[in-house]
This record gives sequence, C-alpha cells and structure tokens, in this order.
Amino acid sequence: MEDESEVLEAIEAHNKAVDGSIAGLNKTIAQLQKEGKEEKEYRNELERKINLLRTQGSGSESKEDLSALFAAAHKAAYPTRQDLPSDFDYKAYRKAFGTFLRGGREMLSVDEHKAMQVGIDTDGGYLAPLEFVRQILRSEGVNSVMRGIARVFPMGADAEFPRSLTRPAVGWVGEVDPRTAIVGNSLGLFTMNSKEIYCMPEATQKLIDDSAFDIEGFVGEEIGIAFGENEDAQFIGGDGLLKPHGFTNYPTAATSDAAGTRPVGTIEHIATGQAGAWPTTAPLIYDKLVDVVHALRPRYRRNARWIMPTEAITKLRKMKTTTTDEPMWQPSMSDGQPDRLLGYPVTEAEQMPAVAANSLSVAFGDWKRGYWIGDRMGVRVLRDPYTNKPYIRFYTTKRMAGAVADSCAIKLLKFAAS
Repeated sequence: MEDESEVLEAIEAHNKAVDGSIAGLNKTIAQLQKEGKEEKEYRNELERKINLLRTQGSGSESKEDLSALFAAAHKAAYPTRQDLPSDFDYKAYRKAFGTFLRGGREMLSVDEHKAMQVGIDTDGGYLAPLEFVRQILRSEGVNSVMRGIARVFPMGADAEFPRSLTRPAVGWVGEVDPRTAIVGNSLGLFTMNSKEIYCMPEATQKLIDDSAFDIEGFVGEEIGIAFGENEDAQFIGGDGLLKPHGFTNYPTAATSDAAGTRPVGTIEHIATGQAGAWPTTAPLIYDKLVDVVHALRPRYRRNARWIMPTEAITKLRKMKTTTTDEPMWQPSMSDGQPDRLLGYPVTEAEQMPAVAANSLSVAFGDWKRGYWIGDRMGVRVLRDPYTNKPYIRFYTTKRMAGAVADSCAIKLLKFAAS
C-alpha cells in the first residue's frame, strides 16, 4: 500500500508539474500573441500614415521624409529583401532613375549604378521614385471615373475587412432591469486581393535625347491615362480573377433590402419590365427611376449618385416627366458641378454596359460605402530598347484591388422583363 501511495503521489506531482508547464507555456503564447497584435497594429498605422504622405504629399518633404517613404515602398515591393542601408541617399537614387529612363543602365555612372542597386527587381525593373509615382496617381485619378467616387486607400499587402452579415439585435430596458441575452449580429470578412496591371508607353530614343523633353512627365502621364481608363472597365465589369471584381459582375436578385433574405454580396436589381429596353413611355421610365432611388435606404441616399453610359444619358436628357414637358434631367448651372437626375448627381462612364438583354446599364448608390479600391505600394519600371526598335518601351507595373464592400449600398437597373 505504501508503494502504491508513493506512486500516486509521484503521478500527482508529475501532473502538477505538467499543468504548471502548460500554464506557463500558455501564458507565454498569450504574451507573444499580444505583442504580435500590437506590433501589427503599429506597423499598419505607420504604413497608413506613410501611404497618405506618399499619395498626398505636398512636395516639400525633407530628405528624411522621402527616404522613409521610399523605404516603406521598397519593403512592400521587395518583402523578401533586406531593408535599405542606413546610408541610403534618396536624392541620388532619384537622379539616377532619371538617367536610367533617358539612357538605360549603360548611361549610369559608377555612383549612380551603386545608388540604383537598392531598387533592382530580379524579375525586371526598378522601383519608381515617389515623384514619378505621384505623377501616375494624379493622372490616374483625373482619368478614372470610379476613383473619383469610390473609396480609394493605400494597401501594404492584401487585406481582410469585417462586414456585417446580419443586422445587430437590440432591446429596451429600464434603469435597473436585467439585460437578457439577445441574438447579436454576425460578422464576416471580405478580402481585397491585389491584381497586377501593366503598361508599355513608347518613345523614340531621338525624342528622349532631347534635353527639353520631360521624359518622366511623359511616361507618368501616359501610364496614368492608360491605367485610369482600363481600371474603370474592371471596377465596373471585371471578373475578379486576374482583374478587380466589378460591381456589375456580382450576382443580383430582385429581393429588396427590407425582405432581409438576399445573400450578402448579392446586389438588388430593379427590372425595367422590357427585355433589353427601357419602359415604353416617358412616365413609366420616370416611375422606374424613382423605384431605383427608393430601393436604396435613406442612410445611403444622402451620398448617392447615378452611374450610366453615354447612350443612357442621351436618352434621359430628352425625356419629359409629365404632359407639361418638364425635363427630368437637371443640367448643371455652374462649372465643376455634375448634372442631376431626380435630384442626384450623374456620373458618365463609357465603360458601363450598353443597353441590351439583361444588361445592368444604370447604377445608383453610395459609392464610398459600396465600392472600395486599394492601391499597393510600389511602381516598377523596366526600360526596354530591344523589342520594338527604334522605340524605347517603358514597361511599368503596379498592383491594386477593387471589390464591392457593401452590397446594400448599390442598386442596379436591369433591362429585362423581371
């Protein structure tokens, strides 16, 4: 019996030691998780501030500011490489980049070649300086319809964002009444996955050699125009595979928000009642547009606007609402202000689908809430003098994402019987 008692005591002591070790290990894991979360939050906030300065900088940043911004872009573009050396000179890098655009690597001096080493991508291309990136972003913003109305933000990496899958439940109580448990809202995630877009503007070497020719301005503007126009087509109709996910390429249903049965990520459509056509009379068209407006909840209507193609605008500008020949279209009375339809601004988008059977050619919504665009840090440029002689190609790539963030914030007019 004594032997048995000793064995039991030994087992108990061993179990206590194991439990103590597990408790200590769990405590260590919890501490590491906490520190990791804090570090991630710190890096995300730092990255947000750096990206804001990168895209909206005044041009008066100090040498230290520019070096820090470029270092952040370098880390995002080349995550597997080491950080920039402590003696990195951004001004020298920017000067060397200009020389590279004009004459290629062969024209770089020894010092310039050394300065450019930190921006080399083994897959081809150099990381563009901040001023060059801003030129692209400015031109892109001017030439992109969706960037002017959607929520646009910088991303350091692909990101997940929370969204409500159901409305939160509420209850009413007195001052000292017990708070009984009620079913709360459930949260889900949607992911912004970046896609790569590229462009290859060309110029002859003779033109580039002209000292009066602003090569960086030319390349930046041409790339911004091309990116802006092509991105709009994907923000509107992209399939979400190698391109952003366009809002007209999401599933749609005639189910209203009030019904509460439409799946998250499915956008409500309102049918015209005519297959591939507008309703047959002006009053019916007016009524259908009113239906679209009031399908959107009031909290979204406060910041809502229309998006439609040129052909739809042409037709609606000619329409009258009643027998008194009052136009439903409200032309802008001042420069810089958009025309209005039923009191809401109208954005003309050439990339919206043309009116056809089952087309989703007219959209209405709060686009800051409904559609998000994320730009990854870093633009890479490869100078190619060989592929299309005597032209020099500037192969430029960047990464960005686009997706519907809140499907309840967008309504679509479907040119179909139902």
